[in-house]
Amino acid sequence: FYVSSLALNALLISLITITTPTYLLCYSLVLLYMAVVEISTAVSGLLIFKRTLTTPSFYISVIGGICHNWYPSLCQSINAIHLAGVAHYAVMIGFCSCYRYYVIAFSRDEPKRRNVLMALVLIHLPTIAIYTNFAFAPLLKDRDLERAMNESHPEYHHVEREMLLVTRRDFSVFLALFWIQFLIVPVCIIVIISTVRINSILASLDHMSAHSKMRHAQIL
Repeated sequence: FYVSSLALNALLISLITITTPTYLLCYSLVLLYMAVVEISTAVSGLLIFKRTLTTPSFYISVIGGICHNWYPSLCQSINAIHLAGVAHYAVMIGFCSCYRYYVIAFSRDEPKRRNVLMALVLIHLPTIAIYTNFAFAPLLKDRDLERAMNESHPEYHHVEREMLLVTRRDFSVFLALFWIQFLIVPVCIIVIISTVRINSILASLDHMSAHSKMRHAQIL
C-alpha cells in the first residue's frame, strides 16, 4: 500500500506540474497538498512499519521498520507524522467537497491562491497541535517498560529487529489515537451534503454551458 501510494502520488504531482489548466490552478494546490500529505504518510509508514498492541492503560507500538535502529524519540515523532497524515487526509476529503461547493454555489470562479493556502493551514492547525503533542509524549523505559509489558502483554517476546514505543494513555495520547475516528462522521456528513447540493445547483443552472456542468461533475 505504501509503495503504491508513493508511485501514484508521484504521478499525480507530475501531472499537476505538467498538465494543470489555468482554470484549475487553485484546485491543483489543494491536490498537490493532498499528494504531499499522502507521500509523507507513506514514507513514515515504511520507516516505522508498526503494529499496535492495545491495552486500557498503555499505547504500545511495535516498530518493525528500519526506524527500529534509531532513537526511540525519533521513531515516536515519525509515528506521530504517520498518524497525522491519516487524519490530514480525512480532513482534506471534506475540504475538497467544500471547495467545489464554494466555487459552484458562490463564486463561479476559482478563489485566490492566498485564501486557499490560508484555509488549508487553518483547518489543519488542530491536527498539527494534537500530533505535535503526541510526538513529545513521554516513553516508558527500562524497568517501567518491562513492567508495563508484563502487565499488559506477558505473551510478547521481544525480538532483535523490533522496537517498543510505550506511552501511558493520558488525555493527549487518547486524543491523538481517536482523532481520526472523531473526524470520520463529520467528514462523511459534509461530503454527502455538499455532493447533494452541488448536483442540485448544477441541475438548476441555465446560464452554465453543458461543457462546464460536465467539467464540474467530473471533478466532483
